[in-house]
Order: sequence, then structure tokens, then C-alpha cells
Amino acid sequence: MKYLLMIPGPVESPDEVIDAFNGQTIAHYGDEFRDLYIDTVDRLSRILGSKGLSFLIPGSGTTALEAIGATFCNGKSCLVINNGSFGDRIYDVSTRYSANTDQVLFKRGEVFDLEKIKSQIKSKKYDLLWMVHVDTSVGILNPVKEATAIAKEQGCLVFVDAIASSGIEEIRMDEWHIDGVATASQKGFECPAGLGMVTINEQLIESLNDLPPSRSWYCDLRIWYDYYNK
Repeated sequence: MKYLLMIPGPVESPDEVIDAFNGQTIAHYGDEFRDLYIDTVDRLSRILGSKGLSFLIPGSGTTALEAIGATFCNGKSCLVINNGSFGDRIYDVSTRYSANTDQVLFKRGEVFDLEKIKSQIKSKKYDLLWMVHVDTSVGILNPVKEATAIAKEQGCLVFVDAIASSGIEEIRMDEWHIDGVATASQKGFECPAGLGMVTINEQLIESLNDLPPSRSWYCDLRIWYDYYNK
């Protein structure tokens, strides 16, 4: 028996997007690119319901996840909620940067049990929580808003893999108190693949320089923030 695998991207891009890509390359160190970049990241932040700052990182959605891990996981106690293959990926990224990473592991495709999450968060002091919004490996939309509320009761930072959901499903970063979202260009935004995108809330941006040193250079958001300010 043959099975047809349905995935949410890369999707077909609208003609106007393809036409823009067919134009001449804009120098990434010039005023025109700077203005386009700032306008684009401002729009991305608004789409995700954040007054914070967004970053466009050449790479993929996984690059965006790596940027969160490289910037925020060093020396921190991390908890991953995992009910699919992309939960596995978050766990793998987190353990590269923090030896103190646990996970609340559910069966593949099982919706988050919020009581189980609450019990785990209360059992130990965690600095941050990671989870997937839409895990396409199992076709499930996770209750991110509710899980974030539980984490915030215990003082955790909250980061979300919204690679498959941004621009499609409702995400209200500031209203739901989500600290960071990783996404990418080739799914809900209907653009060609090639950009990892990260949005970080306003308060966390202000404390970037207080974080422990990162073992990464390219994926350290402080590097991108320094360039943004130049």
C-alpha cells in the first residue's frame, strides 16, 4: 500500500513574490536593503502580535530554532514538551546547548495533557520551556496559549516553534506572554525557502547582553542585534 505524505511547505509562491525574486540582487550593506529589512521585520513582529524585534537569518526554520538554543539555553534549565518529530528536534537542539534539559514526553500525536505539564514544571526549577505549535509530523495543533500560561505561573521563559503555523494559525505573542517564536519563509508566508525568522519580545531583547556567552557565532542573536543597531 502506498501513502501520500501531505506537508505544509514549501508552498507555491504567488506570482508577485516570484517576480520580486527575479529582480536584481540588492546589496545587503546598502540603504535600500536596510530600509527593506527594517520594514519586513516590523511587519513580521506585528503579524505575530509582538512589540518586540524580529530577525531574518539566511538558512531555514531549523536555523531559527538553533538561534534560540544558541542564545538562550546556555547554562539554563530547559523543559521541552514533545508529542511529535519536531518536538524531537527541539529536544536535540536544546541538549546541544544545555546539559540540563528535560522533556514531557507524550505519545506521537497525543494532545498536550496540561496537568502533566503543570506537574513537571512544579517538580523542578526550569528557566525556559520549548514547544511546537503545529507539529506536521503528526498533524496536530497544540494548545500553546494554555501551556504558556502554566509556564508563566512558574516564572519560565517560553519559546515556540511556529514554523508551520505562523501566518496561518492565531499567535499573539505579547497577549499570551510568549517570549520567542521561530518560523520560516516557505510555509504560511508563501515565500521561497531560505530564511529562518525569529521574533523576541521587547523585555527579552533588552536583556540580551546579560545572558551567558554562546558557543555559536552565526546563530547568536546578539550578533544580529549588534548589526541591526549599526
